[in-house]
Amino acid sequence: MQAGEGRRLSWRGCAGDADIEECELGSGVCAADTEVCENTPGSYRCVCAEGYTASGSTCVGELPPCSDL
Repeated sequence: MQAGEGRRLSWRGCAGDADIEECELGSGVCAADTEVCENTPGSYRCVCAEGYTASGSTCVGELPPCSDL
């Protein structure tokens, strides 16, 4: 069984606080539709979705190779 399959994993900090699975809270966790939520111990981060790359603080669509145009 892999992490996230059939069970909910959590993290406990030094104070014993349980990790909140922010990514499971639904849409709106990440500001843009071009981002996906990635849970981390004690927090989360928004990363570029497949087909997008980081450009400064935003995610932009990747251009297809010239042969695909």
